[in-house]
Formats: sequence, C-alpha cells, structure tokens
Amino acid sequence: MSNFIVYDLETTGKDERNFIQAIQIGSIYLDTNLNEISRHDISCRPLPWTLVTPDSLLVNNKFNVFEEPLNHYEFTKSIFEKWTEWTSSSSSIFVTYNGMFFDEEILRRQFYWNLFNPYITNTNGNSRLDLLPKMYVIAKFYDDLIHTPINNGKPSFKLEYFAKSLNLDTSNAHDALGDCLFLEALLKEIKLKIPNFYQEIISTTKKQDLIESLSNGKMHFHVSRYGNSFPFVCLSSEGNGSKLPIFNLNHDPEMINQLSYEDLQKHLLSSSTAIKWINTAKTLPIISIDTLKSDNVFIDDLQIYFDRAKQLKSMDNLFEKICDIELSKDPIVYPCEYPEERIYSDGFPDKLLSNKFENFHSSKSVDEMTDLVNKIDDDKYKSFAKRICALQFPNDVPESYLHECKKLINQRFQKKGPWPDASENIKRAQELLKNELNSDKQEILHKLIKNISENM
Repeated sequence: MSNFIVYDLETTGKDERNFIQAIQIGSIYLDTNLNEISRHDISCRPLPWTLVTPDSLLVNNKFNVFEEPLNHYEFTKSIFEKWTEWTSSSSSIFVTYNGMFFDEEILRRQFYWNLFNPYITNTNGNSRLDLLPKMYVIAKFYDDLIHTPINNGKPSFKLEYFAKSLNLDTSNAHDALGDCLFLEALLKEIKLKIPNFYQEIISTTKKQDLIESLSNGKMHFHVSRYGNSFPFVCLSSEGNGSKLPIFNLNHDPEMINQLSYEDLQKHLLSSSTAIKWINTAKTLPIISIDTLKSDNVFIDDLQIYFDRAKQLKSMDNLFEKICDIELSKDPIVYPCEYPEERIYSDGFPDKLLSNKFENFHSSKSVDEMTDLVNKIDDDKYKSFAKRICALQFPNDVPESYLHECKKLINQRFQKKGPWPDASENIKRAQELLKNELNSDKQEILHKLIKNISENM
C-alpha cells in the first residue's frame, strides 16, 4: 500500500497561473495508517520578475516574503529532493484540497521552470488525491457522519470550516503547513467515520485503478458541489485519452440510441445531455453503488437504473457514434507565446535532456552550470537555465544572462500581458491600505507598493 504526502502551498497570486509562483510549500509525510513520519515546511522570496499581488499577501500573511533567505530555485530544489527521498522506498498518494484545480497546476509549473520533473506526483507509482470533490459526495450521502459546515446559510466546503468543525485551532489558516494539518485531520476523520468510502477513495487514486472500477457497467453516482447527483455507468473503458464517456441513467437509453447522428450531435451539446465525459486523470466526485449499499444508503428507483445499465451493454453502436463525434472536435490549444506557458504544449524532455538537467542540478560552480546551459538546445529550457544561473551566481554569470533577466523584469512590470498588471495591483494595494488597521499588514502593503513602483 502507498504512503501519503499531504501538501499545500501559498502563492503570489491566484489567477494568472502561468506567471505566479509558490512562496511557501508545506508537506507532511504519513504512513499507510496515516501516522506522521516527517514534515517539511519551506518558504522563499519572490522571483525578481514575479509581481506579488496584494490580496494574496493579505490572505497568506507572508509579511517577510521579500526578506526570505532562499531564492525560488533553492526552494523548488529542496521540495523536489525531499519528496524524491520520501518516495524512494515506497510510492505515495499526494493529497491536496482543491489541488487538481490550483495547487497541483501551480506546483507543476514551479518544477517545470526549474528543470525538474513536473509530474513527480503521478509517476513512478505515485498518484494524486484531491479531497475536495470527495467532500461533495460526503455532503450528499454521509452528512449525518461528517457534517458539511454552514456559512451564511449555505453549505461551505472551505477547509478552514471543516477544521473548525473538528475543533482544530484555525488561527494559522492559510499557512501552508497549517492547512496540511487540517487536511490530515480531515482525512483521518473520513477513515474513522466512513471507512468503506475511504477505502474506495484510496484504492482509485491511480488512473488505471479508477478505470477498472468504472468498467463492466459498474454503477456509480456523480455529485456536484451544489448537491445535485445522478447515477451513471461508463460506456467503455476506452475513450479519448484520459477522458471516458458516461451515461446518466436518469435518461432512457433507448430514446438516445434512436437519435440520428445529427440529432445526437445536438443532444451532446445540450446542457441536459445524457452523455458526459469524465477525466480519469483527476479525482472525481463519485461513489460506487457497491459502497453505498455496503453502508446501507437507500437509493430510490435503483432497479430502474440497473435495467437501463443492462440495456446499454447491447448498444455498442451508440458508443461508436459518441466517440466519433468527440474525436471530430477541435483539440485544445494551449497558449505558448511565453516559455512559462508551454508546460503542456511541447511534450516531455527526452532522456538525454533529462540527464543534462540532472547534471545541471548537481553543479557546484558557475562554470559547471553555464557550460551545461550551452549544451541545452531547447530554447525555453535554455532560458530557464540562464535565469537559474543568474539567481545562483548574480556576480559571476555572463553579462548577457543578467541582461535577459532585466528585460524580463521590465516586461513583467512595465508591459501588458497575461501576467499580473503592475498598475492595477498598485491601485489595489493603495485601496486596501486606506481601510487596513493592522500595522503588520500596513507595512507589507507599503513594501509591496515600493517593490512594484521600483520595477515599473
């Protein structure tokens, strides 16, 4: 069985994910029984070309962010080496909260920009678990066992509120390590209160295990953030990459099967379609009927759903038409004008290039590093390597490296682009300053305004 690595990060912003950076990463290493083995908490100062947004700084309370001793490369290298050490003898499940949408995407970019493997969390036997979607399922079917907090009269899935319901001290909320402790406690609570669902969760974190659990017409329920749910079966264990088609059993399969090709195309585009595509590379807000039955959760109209699932098994032609329509769609085009944006557009580095990266990381001198930079042919990786050299050896690197970094700072602070806007964030900081009474927050806002102004 896998161990667990619970992690969380704090960042310089939240929207422009290709141009914001992590400034703190907390992680806790747990054994298979959720007993703590080790923990790691590390922070860094912003990159010279990264604009720190005022709202993010007031949320995470990183008042000394500009004085942190570690630069971004040293910070990223430390966390990568620590996680490599932790997973060297046993694979791990990397646990986050809303991580598939945010933390994981930001983290991958930190590794990518610093020439490390961005996919450490889901390669070499490791897998990922975002606990947030599973809390939607718990709110729907197990609210009597783990109650979903209410805020302003509505259910709230904020981790901080769950921590309060577990009687944890939340004064350190929005600190990366503090949030890891909340997440660890929530994971333990699920294991204790809902053991059957916990077992299903941890046994389907790997893509292939999830696909296997969905195959052969096994019924599951999909739950939305707002409590809406529907029963479904997977139409096939083969789809379009990581995406598999599922059929909502609230619909009559025969009616869908009788649609012409053109009408089926229209149906697939409608908001009330019976067919959806799920991404098996991510944590899904689903639960199997087997687990629900084991926990004596009553489901209305269950026999109707079973009958419809049985009907679908004889409708191979329907699946073929659905796949044909899906494959005819235009592929996703990722932005790739700037090197930071190209994490998903250029494929993986080959073995030769990966070996160069390893040698680069083990370099002890500026001469060793710059020599390896000259051996990197890929322009984006060469650019990243030059930036790292300039951070590590600002007084010794070739003048051209420093010139490139200066141009980068000017671009990110003086020009419009897909990065945080300097003028808008100065205005935002000044607005916040007018109403801020906390002296520490006033001080960091003044520092932030000064930092942005000096680079504009």
